[in-house]
Amino acid sequence: MAPSFCIPLITLPSRAGDAIAPDQLDLLRQACLDHGFFLLNNEDGHGGFHIAPEKIDRVWAAAADLFDAPMEAKRAVSVASSTNNRGYFSSADHAEYNKDPSGLVIKDNKEGFFFGSDNLIAPGNRVPPGKAAAGAEVESYMEAGRAACVAVMRAIVAAGLLAEAGETCPDAFVARYLSDPVYMAKCLKYPPSNGNTDAHTDYGCITLLLPGDRGLEVHVGGAWHPVPFAPGAYVINFGDLLAAWSRGAVRSTIHRVLYNSTATAGGGGAPKPRYSLPLFLHPNRGTVVRAGGGGGGAAAGAVGGFGAPAGDGSSDLLVDTYSYVLSRFDATYKHRAAAAAAAAAAPAAVAAAAGGGVEGAAGARGTEAEAEAGGATATAIVGAAVDSA
Repeated sequence: MAPSFCIPLITLPSRAGDAIAPDQLDLLRQACLDHGFFLLNNEDGHGGFHIAPEKIDRVWAAAADLFDAPMEAKRAVSVASSTNNRGYFSSADHAEYNKDPSGLVIKDNKEGFFFGSDNLIAPGNRVPPGKAAAGAEVESYMEAGRAACVAVMRAIVAAGLLAEAGETCPDAFVARYLSDPVYMAKCLKYPPSNGNTDAHTDYGCITLLLPGDRGLEVHVGGAWHPVPFAPGAYVINFGDLLAAWSRGAVRSTIHRVLYNSTATAGGGGAPKPRYSLPLFLHPNRGTVVRAGGGGGGAAAGAVGGFGAPAGDGSSDLLVDTYSYVLSRFDATYKHRAAAAAAAAAAPAAVAAAAGGGVEGAAGARGTEAEAEAGGATATAIVGAAVDSA
């Protein structure tokens, strides 16, 4: 008999100080332990919304406007030509990755625009000429989405899911780690046929997804299950970093997108593309978390071995969260992987000529990553590439 599978709809307050119903905390705990997915009711249970419905309508229109730009205009603002990983991308810009337990490879097939907070590498989002208003609408939506993610993280702490990491007070947690978080968003468009994203886990803390249609699936209990599509609700899932930080109390689960459009409502309509808007939240720059517990180094393994040994005889790792995010960019985007390889190769040649060997190259790469991280200590071990969709 197949194991039961349920992704609950959960109502959480949007404002600090508003009470969380005990039954909703129970649902949240169970969802985090089972698979790390739930639906967030946009109505917050206190007469408000996490994100105003009219803002959601405007950001959908803005996303469509961005994708309507001519391909030449989109490619002119490609992430590959940016210094801060902003702008237009297609599947060709991504390194190949696959975490399907069966080994099945589903070709990634989508295009998108990458937006980020000002404290992510450097300020400045990039949109095609004439699309500044659409870009500003996405940025406004991101601010509201950031607040919604912080509200969910408050609930995670209130539910006791970070207790093993010593975090039990929601207000103190937000003040310490989420007062100026690093966050990013993607406007994604999948074609009507074979609009797919390969199996992967998300690499950060929390993903807030505004889905435009069905197609998202999660791998639980040895089988793939569709994630319910509920207009008026967000899909929330958690990433590898939070899984490690919580010492396994919160799960980061493999998921994918398989999309083949049916005719539009009313019959006889043309197949339609799938749009989605994921937003990803990470802690403040300068945050270092301890990854481990939950069976030795099992939770630390969730971050692909990235980090420095805790130095206390345990298998725990100390993870600089901002450097970790940058390492995932390096592993995911081809232009960053090439730049990282070139940065390592050039000092290697100089060091070899001077008798320094490969140690000089490793030191130079560490210095480059440290500078990009704004002085944070960057570690040299990078895990397998994963991306989010």
